[in-house]
Amino acid sequence: MIEFEDATGKPAIDAFQEAEQAAAEGRVDFKLLRNIVFAALKRHHPDATIETAGTILSEDTQIVQSLLAAVAPEVKPGKARAGAKRPA
Repeated sequence: MIEFEDATGKPAIDAFQEAEQAAAEGRVDFKLLRNIVFAALKRHHPDATIETAGTILSEDTQIVQSLLAAVAPEVKPGKARAGAKRPA
C-alpha cells in the first residue's frame, strides 16, 4: 500500500473508504480506482505499469470491489475473523 500512498499522497485506508463512499453515491474517481488496482498488482507483479492497471480496470470494473472485499471482508454475525481471539 506504500506504492498507493506514494502515488496518491493519501493514506490507503482513507482512499478505500472514499472509493466505497463515492460508489455508494454513484460517483466514480477513475484515477483513484486505477491507483488501487496498480498498488494491488505491484505486490505480485513488480513490473506492472499504471497502464496495465488501467487496462485491467477497463476490462473488469468490479475488480476494485473485489480488492476492497479481500482487504476488509465483512464479518458475518456469529462468525469471527480468522485469527481473531474469542472472548473467554
